[in-house]
Amino acid sequence: MTRLPSSSYEIEEELVLACHRTVCEMRDTWGKAIHGERLNQRRADKAGSDKGSPDYLLVLNGWNHPLEFKKSKGGRFSLDQIVAAERRRAAGVETYAPKRLLDFDALVAWSERHRDGVCPGCPVVPPYEASTPQPLMVPA
Repeated sequence: MTRLPSSSYEIEEELVLACHRTVCEMRDTWGKAIHGERLNQRRADKAGSDKGSPDYLLVLNGWNHPLEFKKSKGGRFSLDQIVAAERRRAAGVETYAPKRLLDFDALVAWSERHRDGVCPGCPVVPPYEASTPQPLMVPA
């Protein structure tokens, strides 16, 4: 009997694992030049990294994509995550926020074909707006 995830952390963790399995399969089975590594998920301040560090780094076709995973319903970004994403954005790197494996697959497919710009339709960490709640944002 399969146990269902009971917390938002477990739901997020399952998405991280599913995405990492996809990367490993593409690399090991299909011989794609792709790399993915889990960064400091949870407790970043105790792990020796900055608060707001992304959960995962996807490297593909010359791209470094920081990923911040959120559950599909109700996942919110902390202020530290938004500020860190803004700093990366100012340096020319967008932080993607896949909510589902399909979002991750779309980013991988787009990255295999493109060398510049932002993946249209891929969820990203929203820009900082102090007066409004921060939902997931899809670029236009």
